[in-house]
Amino acid sequence: MLWAGKDSVPRKRILTTEEKTLPGKHRQDLCIGQSERAKGEIFFVVEKLRSEYLQKICGAETKKSRRRENQNSGGMYLKQNYWPKRDPVKNYFLLPNEIFSLGLCPGEITVYGYLVRCEDRRTYQCWPSYKTIGKAVGMSENTVRKYVGMLEEKGLVLTEPTTVFTRDGMKRNGTLLYTILPIQQAVDAFYQRQFCQVEEAAQRRRMAEAMDKLNQRKEIVNG
Repeated sequence: MLWAGKDSVPRKRILTTEEKTLPGKHRQDLCIGQSERAKGEIFFVVEKLRSEYLQKICGAETKKSRRRENQNSGGMYLKQNYWPKRDPVKNYFLLPNEIFSLGLCPGEITVYGYLVRCEDRRTYQCWPSYKTIGKAVGMSENTVRKYVGMLEEKGLVLTEPTTVFTRDGMKRNGTLLYTILPIQQAVDAFYQRQFCQVEEAAQRRRMAEAMDKLNQRKEIVNG
């Protein structure tokens, strides 16, 4: 009889003692049946190996085709990496944490953030126009001008007028030159303003109390 062994190599099976005692015809039928089952097992093993081999081949071909598409498309389909590696200096800009503790309105924070995004990291200066800033943050030029003035009053930026020369040699007014000031100066100025406001409020309260006492004395004298 032929059957599938450990290495899937057909070999003759030795009949047991009980099987040898069977008549010749029954023994032949037994051997034929067992041989058919062995052939089926061999076919199953061969098909399994064949399917695994085809899967490996198809997987390798798929990887090769994707790699070829990536090379042809400039790496568009290299990987669906939704968090690509980007340079933190060139592709991002930092805002100081103190900017949210200075009592700024949303418009001031927005304009300040755009100026920080445009600034030169070495000179801390930039010169976008009101139109450019407004187009980027969704504001009109007059609104941008108002918020720039408020930022300058709070010591966050410093503006300087510039001049440009046309091709005809005529002198024209240019855009403002913005200098982003150190944030610590703005923080110190903010706390100083708060301290002054507290002092003014306390002085007004003392004056009001003094006026009340004076009025009470007048009432007592007149009464």
